[in-house]
Amino acid sequence: MYKEQDFDLARNIKAIEWLKTEIVINAGQVCRTLLSGKNELVLRALADIMLSCYLLARRLGFSYSRLENEVQRRTQEARGTNHELEQWYSDLSNLAEHLEARRK
Repeated sequence: MYKEQDFDLARNIKAIEWLKTEIVINAGQVCRTLLSGKNELVLRALADIMLSCYLLARRLGFSYSRLENEVQRRTQEARGTNHELEQWYSDLSNLAEHLEARRK
């Protein structure tokens, strides 16, 4: 007989697969909405990707704060590699400042 934990495991696997699919779908949605020129739709698609990433991290056993810490760490790491977006626009520095301000 199946135990309740077996159903929880199966449900978690299903949720993980669903979230992975959502990330891919929403990445495509970003591309489509960029063509439409509707900023609110682009923003919504980007937010949906972030939401799915947070939820996927949680399903994989990572806390939201651990994910944010890793994003902050990776941002700092990328700043030191002469990343083109950092050279051209200081995007990584701006993101690092934003993430640091949110932590306070």
